[in-house]
Amino acid sequence: MATSFEGYEPRLRANRKPSAIQDVLPAPEDVFLAWLLALPADADVASAARREIASLDRRAVLPAAAARLRALLVQATRPATPRRRARR
Repeated sequence: MATSFEGYEPRLRANRKPSAIQDVLPAPEDVFLAWLLALPADADVASAARREIASLDRRAVLPAAAARLRALLVQATRPATPRRRARR
């Protein structure tokens, strides 16, 4: 992921003191959204997501947050299904 998080200030969860690195890292959903917004307008999101998944899969062990990020990226590889409009 070639996204710069310069100036990003992570929130502490539930106003706790950071006891581990997980407490100061951004949530996987925040990382996913930053990645998605950093893609060029004409980017193939599914293809870019597959590259990120491959990068994560090269790691021997994925922490829980990285596994959640991977799951979000997998969702991005699936085609969007059209939704039916609700009747009024």
